Amino acid sequence: MPWLGSVKAVLNLYLGGQAVGEAGAELLYGVENPSGKLAETYPISYEDCSSSETFGINPRQVEYAESIYVGYRYYEKAGIPVQFPFGHGLSYTRFKFADIQVKMGESVIDTSSACNMADNESKILVSCKVKNIGDRSGAETIQVYVADQTPDIFKAEKELKGFYKVYLEAGEEKEVSLELDWRAFAHYDVSTGKWEVLTGKYKILIGSSSEDIRLMQEVNVEGTVDLLGYEAIPDWYIRPSGKPTVSDFEKIYGQEIKPFEPERPGEYTLLNTMNDMKENPVVQQIMSGMREGILQSCGGDENSSEFLFTISSVYNTPLIRLVQQGGGATPLGLMQAAVACANGDMSAAGQLAAMMGNM
Repeated sequence: MPWLGSVKAVLNLYLGGQAVGEAGAELLYGVENPSGKLAETYPISYEDCSSSETFGINPRQVEYAESIYVGYRYYEKAGIPVQFPFGHGLSYTRFKFADIQVKMGESVIDTSSACNMADNESKILVSCKVKNIGDRSGAETIQVYVADQTPDIFKAEKELKGFYKVYLEAGEEKEVSLELDWRAFAHYDVSTGKWEVLTGKYKILIGSSSEDIRLMQEVNVEGTVDLLGYEAIPDWYIRPSGKPTVSDFEKIYGQEIKPFEPERPGEYTLLNTMNDMKENPVVQQIMSGMREGILQSCGGDENSSEFLFTISSVYNTPLIRLVQQGGGATPLGLMQAAVACANGDMSAAGQLAAMMGNM
């Protein structure tokens, strides 16, 4: 967002639907109070993303080499600053959080006591008070994170475990409660093949975003195990720095990642794309015709975003989807003939030429 410093504010409307114009105007003029929160992190640059060196390299295969370090879990662990944090969202009013409390049943849980999370019926109740201290009504989303303080080495700094949106008039205060079950503290143990809860200390955090933490309560948890049964973990997953490699991922995945082998002539089907078969001269003619038609419909500007988006979508969409979504512009017979020619059956070339001549 290189233009960010040139504007006073950013209103993100996502997919607002047909009434987005009216809704946007009411937000800008203060008729309504924006109360949304980001469901993702906005990095400063794409290169900051943990998957930037592994995603999109092979158009048909993706290795999730970053493992659990997605979004805020990666940026926090690696110490990378972001443009806008997960859960961020501004308002025309302000909210104050106070009086965090953690209870199991009727018992208050703090560092002087412990909660038993060793069975799948275990639950705790996290609560706090939220007050609108501004001069107009609005809504705030209370976000509850759990920060694992145990000796476990393969974990995020904290993870979102619950959230609740509360609407408050100016000056109004409400108590908000969220229930966390045993899974909020669990990790998967490869040695037992089950989700296990590590015994130890955890922090219950309440915030307005992943970076804006307002309240904290440390608790002692009695779990199902004292240690998790990890095999050797590559250093990157303990202290993320730079980007993960596929070889690192193979070690925690436990298998070799085999490169995807694209289909070759004789193997193509309607599930392939034009770009998959683009080495075939007949397919090249079809692609050229598609390009000319799309270019004409986009006003003849081959550098326009509309043209570039449309041509990329058409060339990289499975042929059967072009048939289903093309509104008759890409009939089934045409696509079947194209596949036949790409597979070396040139007897379909005549049928293909006739169909293209009638389009």
